[in-house]
Amino acid sequence: FNRPSNNYQGFIGSAQTSQGRASTISNIALTGHVVGHEYVGGLVGSLYNVGAIVKNASSSVTVETTYGDAGGLVGELDNATISNSFATGSVTDISSSNYSGALGGLVGNIFGSSAIIRNAYASGSVNGDANSEYVGGLVGYMEYGAIYTSFASGNVIGGDGVGGLVGSANYSVAINDNYATGNVTGTNSVGGLIGDAYNGIDEIKRNYATGGVTGTTFVGGFVGRAYL
Repeated sequence: FNRPSNNYQGFIGSAQTSQGRASTISNIALTGHVVGHEYVGGLVGSLYNVGAIVKNASSSVTVETTYGDAGGLVGELDNATISNSFATGSVTDISSSNYSGALGGLVGNIFGSSAIIRNAYASGSVNGDANSEYVGGLVGYMEYGAIYTSFASGNVIGGDGVGGLVGSANYSVAINDNYATGNVTGTNSVGGLIGDAYNGIDEIKRNYATGGVTGTTFVGGFVGRAYL
């Protein structure tokens, strides 16, 4: 798929459940190359609504975005679930030094209190630039939601809000029993596990990070900048 001007790009562009119904994508393995604008994923561009589930899925797809909300497996995870899944392909901003945001090795953007990642990992590099905001080895940006027993091992490069596991985590987020081992390079709010954590994080427990961290301001081996 090579559609750099189009949104919702992936093997499945957008997957959504009707309210109250469950729908599962499972037991699938993908390879290839996807290029899109926003909401770009190796498997799904946008996975939306309670009851939408990806499990036992793998992606070695190379993902490129000209704007953001891009992940190795799913671009946007909105009140949906990923479990027992992984991505090994790289995720790269190709916006030619324009703004980009929410780049993650597994998921670009998580939103909603019912959004959950469990038993998952990403091993590919995540490659932003100085204009890339919210870049993470596993997840670029999360607002609400939870990540449990997962890890990221790829190197991460970005501008503001750059983390080995999560670039930026906000509002009632739980991040428990995870780790990151990749090297992290950014400018502001750069952390080995999380770049920025703010606005009432619920839990960050039993996590660790071992990669090198390089940045200019608000730089930490675990969290770059925290407003808890």
